[in-house]
Amino acid sequence: MYMNLLSIVTFQVPTREILVSDFDQTFYSKFFLKNVEKIKEFVQQGNIFIIATGRNYTQLMSDLRHLSVPVSFYICDDGALIYDFYGNLIYKNELEKEMAEKIYHELSESKHTYDTWYDDGIDYTVDIGNFAVKIISKPKDYDKCETLLEKLLKKYPMVHGYLSENWVNITNKSATKGNAIEYLTKEYVMDENQIYTIGDNVNDLSMFEKYHSFALEDGISIAKEKAKYVVKDFCEVFEHMDKED
Repeated sequence: MYMNLLSIVTFQVPTREILVSDFDQTFYSKFFLKNVEKIKEFVQQGNIFIIATGRNYTQLMSDLRHLSVPVSFYICDDGALIYDFYGNLIYKNELEKEMAEKIYHELSESKHTYDTWYDDGIDYTVDIGNFAVKIISKPKDYDKCETLLEKLLKKYPMVHGYLSENWVNITNKSATKGNAIEYLTKEYVMDENQIYTIGDNVNDLSMFEKYHSFALEDGISIAKEKAKYVVKDFCEVFEHMDKED
C-alpha cells in the first residue's frame, strides 16, 4: 500500500498535504506508536509524510525498521542528506574535506569535548574517507562548548553549528532542514502552501521560516517563539490542519 507513495510524488500528482516532522522528542516520543498509527491514516488519505532529523540514516532506521511507517523521504543529518522511500540517496551536501579535517582536530583536541566523530550519513568514524556531511563531538562543559562553537563558526564561516542536548553539531552552512525541504519542493513539484512542519529544537527553526509551523510545548523557547502554533503533542497538529482545510 505504502510503496506507491514515492511514485505519487515522482509523477508530480498534487497531494492534499505534506507533513515534515522532526524525529526525536517529536515523532519519536512516548506516544510513538500512537503517532505511527495517526501517520498511517494521514497517508492513506493521499498525503505525504517526511521525516527531518539530525540523525544519520543508519541511526534513524534502527528505530523505524521494525515498524511499517509510510515515509516518502528521509531528511537526515540536519538536511545534509536526503533519501527516498527505498533508501536511495538523492541529495548530498558534504563538508569540504580539508576544512572538515581541521574542525575535527580542533574539536578532538579540545579539553572541553570528547568522542569526536565524522558522520558520512551511514557510519560514525574517525576516518573521513570519501566524504563527511557532519562532525559531532560530546561536550564536557556545555557553557565552554558554546564559546568554543562560536570561535569555530567565526574561523570557518562556511559551516553552521549548534549545540544539542548531547552533541556539538557541525555541517555546511547551507545544510539545513529548511533548505532540504526546498530542494524537494523544486525536484518533485510540491506545493509550498501545503507543507506543514513540526519540531522542538534549534535545528528545526529553518523549517519554520517558510512553511506552516508547529512547535511542541516541551520544546525550547526559541522554537515556540518562531512557530505559528504551539501544540502539546504530535497528534494535535492534525486538528489544526483540519481547521485550515
